[in-house]
Amino acid sequence: MFPRFDDSISLSAATVLRSIIRQSLKPDNVTREVKRQLSRFENSYADIDTIKTLLQHCISRFSTLYIVIDALDEFEKEERNILLRSLSSIISVPDSKAKLFLVGRSSVSTDIRKWFPASQEKSVDCHEVQADIEAYTREAITLRQREQLIPQEQLILHDPALAQEIIKALIDGANGMYVLTP
Repeated sequence: MFPRFDDSISLSAATVLRSIIRQSLKPDNVTREVKRQLSRFENSYADIDTIKTLLQHCISRFSTLYIVIDALDEFEKEERNILLRSLSSIISVPDSKAKLFLVGRSSVSTDIRKWFPASQEKSVDCHEVQADIEAYTREAITLRQREQLIPQEQLILHDPALAQEIIKALIDGANGMYVLTP
């Protein structure tokens, strides 16, 4: 699941859980029980407990189900806590077949540890990443200035001080997030 900051519906805990359910279903093996529970969604608002119950049923049909959620930091704190609480209750079921992989900026580490105290954490928010972000940003901005690139979508700067201000804002705002592009 990849929630998008510009799509408020994707930032709802219920939407994420429903998406996991939908992705776990195969048309050729939807049981009568799943159909019955899905019909409850059609005619009324399904509360988070109803959604969790159906998700647990769907998970139980797998030998292992990997749930990957990226951009956890994009959720408002309340929705993130609802989602994490729900996922925690789902994987804490004895013999749960669900495995979680949660991705977000370091700002969500405390929330994750609260709901998943035995979780393992890997941080990429380190000095080396920050140095790479800074080098890439400085090179990209100064290259644009040197080459005076003018295509519609590229940055044009005439004030070197403004360029330095933009570079600093981009580096500080990256907060460890760095995507290599070819």
